[in-house]
Amino acid sequence: MGFSFVHGADLHLGSSFSGIKFLPKELHQRVLNAHLTAFEKLIDFCLSEKVEFLVLAGDTFHEPTPSLRMQKVFIDQLERLAAAKIDVFIVTGNHDSGVFANFVFNLPSNVYTFPTDQVGYYQRQYGQEAIDIYGISYPQAQVKSSLLPLFPKPKSDRFSLGILHCDVGGGQDSSYAPVSSSELNSSGHDYWALGHVHTPVLNSNNKWYYPGVLQGSHLLEVGEKGFYHVVYQDKVLKPKFIPVQDIIWQSCTLDISQLSFEEVTNLIIEQKEECRQTQGVGTMLQINLVGNTDLNNWLDNQVEMQELLDTLQVNESARNNFVWIYQIENHTRPLVDLSQLQKQGDFLAEVLDFMDQLTVEDFAKLEQIWEPVLNTTCVTIEPQEVISKAKLRAALLLRGELE
Repeated sequence: MGFSFVHGADLHLGSSFSGIKFLPKELHQRVLNAHLTAFEKLIDFCLSEKVEFLVLAGDTFHEPTPSLRMQKVFIDQLERLAAAKIDVFIVTGNHDSGVFANFVFNLPSNVYTFPTDQVGYYQRQYGQEAIDIYGISYPQAQVKSSLLPLFPKPKSDRFSLGILHCDVGGGQDSSYAPVSSSELNSSGHDYWALGHVHTPVLNSNNKWYYPGVLQGSHLLEVGEKGFYHVVYQDKVLKPKFIPVQDIIWQSCTLDISQLSFEEVTNLIIEQKEECRQTQGVGTMLQINLVGNTDLNNWLDNQVEMQELLDTLQVNESARNNFVWIYQIENHTRPLVDLSQLQKQGDFLAEVLDFMDQLTVEDFAKLEQIWEPVLNTTCVTIEPQEVISKAKLRAALLLRGELE
């Protein structure tokens, strides 16, 4: 026999999408409810899989004073778990510290919260398995020291689960309960249900797990979002990521080198439909255009680009699997034939010829110039690539096509 549970975190109920403007009414409502919809899917999963308990590892709410509507929806969903005798264990994080002191409604009897001044501790028996569940909540928005030393050593004959909102790998400047991976792994606890990091982190070599956010809120939170369904059977833990986002954020890059206006439009439409087939949920899509093109005047015209966006957004808002292209970024470069320019015999041709004559020694001098900058980054630069870009920039500047 064994047991199973759901590990969620960073629901950020009450938060809104950022980077999106001028949504139609139907889509605006869908966006407003996206975080709640994802939460409802989490509850549905708990019920359908008949898990023993649910863990919420901090930042359940986006702020410590959620609206009455948000409180009521939250309570109603937990009542569904109470009816199925599924326990809920919750710690607060930096966004929602002290949130339950501001609640108008009473929490259901199946909900267990954790104190802020010491580690809370609950003993449970699920089937044949004896389980100890430890956790601590944030007393305020910033916690600059590690909370791990407050956790007691686990009992060797019981499964031990720790719940913590923290910054694994965070240094001395971290304000979110910094702790090291090695400290968590050597603590003796069988599973660390963590919150705070918005991207899923699952590594079989570790005993700590971040499920990430339940629903992305902006372009930096691209891809699938969800929670972990954890099964413990025959002394073996098997966490599985379950995506439940109602709307997924995506960004794609399209090379439009030497394409016509019509071909560019068709390429964007193809990408839109590919996203629709792949995701099966609502999609917020950013398009990044790259390559060398002679369409720069059109791409730089805000009116023209808005008309293109309007066309691409037609009939999308009412679809369940909508693909809303909210932004088209122009990263293209003008189409320039450098070899032809070098034949013209003017000052620009002389500049381009000079660049072609740079020697290995010249490259070495250039490397000395940019070396101090590169030492502070993870970027590598190839000299020939730098020269190629410099030639293009020189051509555009001297032709008055670049400010």
